[in-house]
Amino acid sequence: MSNKIERIKALLAGERVHPPVASFFGHKHALEQSPETLVPHLIEQNKLFGWDFIKVQSRATYYGEAWGCEHIFDAQQGPVMVDHVIKDAADYFTLPKLDITQGPLAEHVRVAEGLAADIDDGTPHVHTVFAPLTILNRLGGAQRRTEDETNRLRVEIEQHPDAIRAGLETVTATLVEFVRALIRAGGDGIFITTTGWDADHFAPDLYREWAEPYERRLFEAARDEGAWLNIIHACRAHTHFDIVKDYPVEVISYDALSGRNPTIAEARELTDKVLWSGIDIQTLASGDVEKLRDEVSAARDASQQWERLILGPTCAVPPSADPDLLHEVRRLSSEQ
Repeated sequence: MSNKIERIKALLAGERVHPPVASFFGHKHALEQSPETLVPHLIEQNKLFGWDFIKVQSRATYYGEAWGCEHIFDAQQGPVMVDHVIKDAADYFTLPKLDITQGPLAEHVRVAEGLAADIDDGTPHVHTVFAPLTILNRLGGAQRRTEDETNRLRVEIEQHPDAIRAGLETVTATLVEFVRALIRAGGDGIFITTTGWDADHFAPDLYREWAEPYERRLFEAARDEGAWLNIIHACRAHTHFDIVKDYPVEVISYDALSGRNPTIAEARELTDKVLWSGIDIQTLASGDVEKLRDEVSAARDASQQWERLILGPTCAVPPSADPDLLHEVRRLSSEQ
């Protein structure tokens, strides 16, 4: 089975696929600044490693830029926020709904158009959209997911719930149009990351009220446009897996190796969705080939010979990781 779409759809249907469906992603900050550099980079990388689909690794600040946060570019970190637009709770009420045909959001629709036009082997592409709650937090100045940044928004939810809800509605309404445009432009699905809202910082009842309804609306919009490869990325080492497992998605991406999340074997008992995990990004960063081999073998065994599992990273691959290790992942998994 060589066609990538056929391989993925077979996996989604519950079939075992060998070599396993696999895809990895990571930042290349300088190339993420423009569709003209990002599109060829993504295509080149995918041809180099032969992944089954492209997860579009957008610069993590594009939505902040879209709403007017100011950034400077750092070669190591990428764009760094130097000013933000939400200064107090009243600003949530005046946050504007954006015209997605302008600015950074329009640039990312051009990425979808470029990939759809230039990919010559049928590789699907899935586009990164940050969760509305994450965007709202970043518009208020959060950047590095520190305790103080997460606590600030939690306090604002307690003290100014109407303001936060107004901001979430504005952001979500904008993103619904953005998601629809991405799929209409040729995208095969969206990848929503729940950055910052793990179970250590946000109780399940808070997540269900302030995160889940808005994230679901984005997936529903994508599906309405015909998206067939939608992914929720439950970020961090202690996720709300029990909540996101019921999302209207095809794939759950998460850190299955943290020790505080369900293992691959445990998660397979909790959901019939395809999982995307298996390789610790710290293993890739360290260059430990023996550990890499063990992780590939463990993923194979836990998934009962690659059933309902996409082999991939626990989160974004560090820019410093040796590309040879990604080739090794492909070689090892093909042999097993």
